Amino acid sequence: EEISYDDGTAEDALVLTSTGDGLAIKVTPAQYGKVKATNIYFWDSSWPTPGGNEIGIAIFDTKDNGDPGDMIGEPKLVTIERGKWNTIDLSEYSFATDRDFFIATIQNKDGDLCPATGVDESSPESGRSYLHVGGEEFIPFGSQNIKGGLMIRAIMEYFVSTPEITNLKDINY
Repeated sequence: EEISYDDGTAEDALVLTSTGDGLAIKVTPAQYGKVKATNIYFWDSSWPTPGGNEIGIAIFDTKDNGDPGDMIGEPKLVTIERGKWNTIDLSEYSFATDRDFFIATIQNKDGDLCPATGVDESSPESGRSYLHVGGEEFIPFGSQNIKGGLMIRAIMEYFVSTPEITNLKDINY
């Protein structure tokens, strides 16, 4: 299942200024499952200039109060294609949960040398989008008057429960 909080159309894009900064969304899974991948829309090569094609991706767990918690493992450095959706495999983290979690970009260079993440300005989900500053602080879009939501999606793998056999007394083979 792909969990999305955008309509698939980017009206704007965002990149932060410093190395180590990034953007994040809060994801709420439908049930217990494994985070298999993320799907992120990166703005085309028209901005920023010169931009770049490398960025880090990370998963953050949540604390008991729902705030962002610890990073799971180390950020995964990936090469992306600008101007399209990029599916990034996160299965090596073996991260499974039934609670909220965060998927974040982490800039490996200063802003003008990184790709910009798409923003769906018509999305009402700005409460799920965050600026991830200095590697630790998560600042909600709403507190910064940023309109819309980030175009970052989670791809989950849900587990099928073991079937319960109830007719053994009636029929045996």
